[in-house]
Amino acid sequence: MAENLTFIIKRRNLLYQMVASDLKAGAKDMMLGYLWWVLDPILLMLIFWILIGMIFQRGGPDFPLFVLCGLFPHRAFTVSFSKSVNSLVSAFGVISQIHFPRIYLALKGVISNHFKLLFGFIVLILVSIIYEKPLGPHPMTWKPTGNILEACWR
Repeated sequence: MAENLTFIIKRRNLLYQMVASDLKAGAKDMMLGYLWWVLDPILLMLIFWILIGMIFQRGGPDFPLFVLCGLFPHRAFTVSFSKSVNSLVSAFGVISQIHFPRIYLALKGVISNHFKLLFGFIVLILVSIIYEKPLGPHPMTWKPTGNILEACWR
C-alpha cells in the first residue's frame, strides 16, 4: 500500500488532470451542467419525502434531513463503485496497449464523485439549518476518506 501511495503522490498531476477532465466532461453532457450537482440530492430527497412522508404517511418531522443523511453515504459508495468499474472496463484498450497505472482510472471516478458530493453537502447543511438540527462529528463523516484510501489499497 505504501508503494501505491508514493506512486500516486509522485504522479498526482496526472490524476488531477484526469479528475478535472472527468468533471468537465460530465457537466458538459448534462443539460443543467454543474447545477445538477446541487439539484440531484434535492430531487432525490423530494422523491423520498413525497413517497414515504406524504403518500405512505411515514417518517417524522425532520424526515427530509434523515433522508439526506442516508443518501450521501449510499450515493458515495454506489456511484463511486460503478464509475470505477466502468472506467476500468471502458479503458480496456488503453490498458492493454500502454503501460498505464490502472489505479488512476479507479481513483478518477472516486475522487470526481466525492467532489460532486461536496456540493450536495451544501444542501445538507441548508436543510439542517432549516430544521434547526446541528451537524456534528460522526463516523460517517469520514466515509469519503475511507473510500479514497480503500481505492488506493486495492
